[in-house]
Amino acid sequence: MRSVPPVSGQRLWRGLEELAGTEAFRAAIEAEFPAVADLFATDRRALLQVMGASLGLIGLAGCSPSRSEDAVPFVNRPEDMIEDQVAHYATAIPFEGYAQPVIATSVAGRPIKLDGNPDHPMSRGASSLFTQAAILDLYNPDRSQAPLLRGNPASWGDYDAMIARMRRGWTANGGEGLRLLIGPTSSPTLTRQLGELTAAMPRARVHVFDPLAGEAPFETLPDLAAARTVVSLDDDLLGPGPAQVPNVAAWAARRGANVRPSERLRLFMAETTPTQTGSVAFARLGVAPSRMPLLADAVAAALGLGPAQAGLTRPEAQWVEQSAAALKRDAGLMTAGAHCPAAVHALAFRINEAIGSKAVRSIAPVRFAGAPFDELLRDLEAGRVGALVVLDANPAYAAPADTGFARVCRRAALRIHAGMHVDETAILSDWHLPLPHPLEDWSDARAVDGSATIIQPLVEPLYDTRSVHGIVAGLTGDPVPSRALVRATWPMDEQAWRDAVRAGIVPDSAAAPVAASAPPAPPSPAPEGGEVEILFRPDPTIRDGRFANNGWLQELGKPLMKVTWDNVVALSVALADRLGVGNGDLVRVSSGGRSITGPAWVMPGQPERSVTLFLGYGRSRAGRVGSGIGYDAYALRTSDAPWSTFGRVEKAGGQHALATTQLHHALEGQDLVRTVSAAKPEAARPEGRDQASFYPRWKEEDAAWAMTIDLDLCTGCNACTIACQAENNVPVVGKEQVARGREMHWLRIDRYYEGPPEQPRTYFQPVPCMHCEQAPCEMGCPVHATVHGPDGLNEMVYNRCIGTRTCSSYCPYKVRRFNWFDYTSKAPDSIQAQRNPDVTVRGRGVMEKCTYCVQRIRGAVVRADIEGRPVRDGEVRTACQQACPSQAIVFGNLKDAESAVAKGRASPRNYALLGELDTRPRTTYLARIADEEA
Repeated sequence: MRSVPPVSGQRLWRGLEELAGTEAFRAAIEAEFPAVADLFATDRRALLQVMGASLGLIGLAGCSPSRSEDAVPFVNRPEDMIEDQVAHYATAIPFEGYAQPVIATSVAGRPIKLDGNPDHPMSRGASSLFTQAAILDLYNPDRSQAPLLRGNPASWGDYDAMIARMRRGWTANGGEGLRLLIGPTSSPTLTRQLGELTAAMPRARVHVFDPLAGEAPFETLPDLAAARTVVSLDDDLLGPGPAQVPNVAAWAARRGANVRPSERLRLFMAETTPTQTGSVAFARLGVAPSRMPLLADAVAAALGLGPAQAGLTRPEAQWVEQSAAALKRDAGLMTAGAHCPAAVHALAFRINEAIGSKAVRSIAPVRFAGAPFDELLRDLEAGRVGALVVLDANPAYAAPADTGFARVCRRAALRIHAGMHVDETAILSDWHLPLPHPLEDWSDARAVDGSATIIQPLVEPLYDTRSVHGIVAGLTGDPVPSRALVRATWPMDEQAWRDAVRAGIVPDSAAAPVAASAPPAPPSPAPEGGEVEILFRPDPTIRDGRFANNGWLQELGKPLMKVTWDNVVALSVALADRLGVGNGDLVRVSSGGRSITGPAWVMPGQPERSVTLFLGYGRSRAGRVGSGIGYDAYALRTSDAPWSTFGRVEKAGGQHALATTQLHHALEGQDLVRTVSAAKPEAARPEGRDQASFYPRWKEEDAAWAMTIDLDLCTGCNACTIACQAENNVPVVGKEQVARGREMHWLRIDRYYEGPPEQPRTYFQPVPCMHCEQAPCEMGCPVHATVHGPDGLNEMVYNRCIGTRTCSSYCPYKVRRFNWFDYTSKAPDSIQAQRNPDVTVRGRGVMEKCTYCVQRIRGAVVRADIEGRPVRDGEVRTACQQACPSQAIVFGNLKDAESAVAKGRASPRNYALLGELDTRPRTTYLARIADEEA
């Protein structure tokens, strides 16, 4: 493929290897079939392990999932409903204690797909990668299946008898010695139950354990749609988290095609480790975490709220001047990351109050606030805990290293753990009780705005489980069914109850605004001495470790690093040069007499003396997928410095093989992501090409399906990738195969940098199959297995494919995937419960790629034919489009001139990727708009 000059003069690069032009990069580009290397070197045991763990329902053979009789569908279910018909149910998936509203798709009583609830204000039909991946956890073969007593099988009857004996003593002494430790929750029913328990047993205590809890002294709800300027101090508003979907949607609403250039939202971001928010910021400043209080003080001073600050570097002073002027002019919004010191949060509050910001409001607390975790530790150490009940939390793994939880918890005479897995805390307990998946039992939860959703079951429990509501009820009396407990929380008539369950939101349940005053600003701790500052951050795909056993999330490349199946130690370019290390070289990070060793990752944009460790790995009891992977960052974390500390880093010697997709499927050329100005939005280059072609002229049908992807709205969140995987039965292949370039994702998100590696600009570009009208793959296939459909789709006939891989060689976009191994037939029969029955399950030796979700197209066409009408615009939504929080992906019929996709193609920002090759792709892009000074 020939290199072409870029329109904008951009010099884009994927990684430092490409920027430096290393031999490794040239070899990766020049390899015709890079995935063929070491074809037969795969460890068969490892392959089968991945197949069983990430896809299987091992242990469920012979089970036939059935719907709960009480479940209320999203639409009225006919009395004579055929079991093979599809039904949709509104419910929610709890994520870090908050509800993620979803519509669950069920086929024959089997939940197969989760998508955002279009009627809920916190999702509007979109979803995050964690919500999409939650369906896999339902069918996880490593789930706990029955109660255990000291590791041996037991029954709920045995447990209830033991609790009845304990309860008599608690009733007599007011719950003396009883301690509950729960994970983060916003369930109104559980909150009510815990209040009733402590009222009945006033000497009992309920503590909360949340390894991702921040330092914010109050709860706020930002509204990005109401702001023109947002100044963020290490607050990854658009990155992973419970509020990602509404935040991204609000951000995109201020950057759409209908927003005037003067009204476009601009982000000013000061951060240490590059984030998705920083990637789209108007002005990004890379600073060490110890500088955040100084920056907050300086912005406040620039707005007249304090004395002028000294000690700023030139880049810091420039950033402060720009951001403060924009805040003052636009009455915008200032936010601080959850891990920033309380003093920074207090200053952000004062600044928003001073500028009269309308883009933020204080709300009543949404999640349950129990007693602090450190109080429990003191009681355990002092021997004041007779019974410890841990509910849906894993402190033995995720507690800070200095707490010694694994040691002090043994001082409790009785230890009970309830969770979905026999994890690190479960093996320290006398009793382990299995909890159901959220799709298996009744509950409730609140979204980030406080609006409540009734969580209804779609399937009878696959295992012998009991809900957390039933377990808490059993501490004060006989266990009660979850539905009755949840129903008692909501005093409404039966019709209103059913309407709330059906809609997926309880009317008028959002948190009310509360009057708040600026809290006292405690002085920020003085920076300590040390060679480097060490940050602790949640992993972008595994978070705090709760998703370690989810194969979809393990195999997903981290948005900015593209690393899979591992966590890394992020270093700056300058620090890596000083240490003499590159990607994969082992480094030792030490602090407070403890150390961890992990693979280095040279992170463009990272400040020089800052090192980032990612939580969630190094687990010993995650399951067959997640155990024994990566290093344990909690080993360096302390309770008084949970988010950053000081220490040193040194080269440890040796290397760790990383499976990264950073250079996989790299395209040659420098005109891949185009940037335009608002004043001159033309992105297309006059190709001046000869329209003559050897390709046949396809007969035009009534539909011409096409897609546009707006690069100005893409944040690289990866929700589209996991949605595609869930919808289209895309298998997990494991770290070894990913390292060989054999990942199977039908949709990838390329990440590009521009500028110096110390402070680059970042771009994201989703790349599915282009569905070319003049497709080289169709001409190259010797058995005519890839063909041109009547409505313009590039289709795969799997039964014809013999695996020559010629089409992959001919494809300039590198979007075709060859399944080297059989990831399907070796799985148990019960695997069918997880798969989408509308999508062919592919066997070994065929080529796979994006189909534009052809099953959804055909379904819409059939419905339209039955009703005697054309397919409406927006009636067909691909899985990636449906999940996208920013609505960057638009799909539809080009023949409909009023369709959104036709209007997108008519935009001056529209261009074809590698358009000079004249493949005439049906997937095109809208160029990113460069933010300009106001």
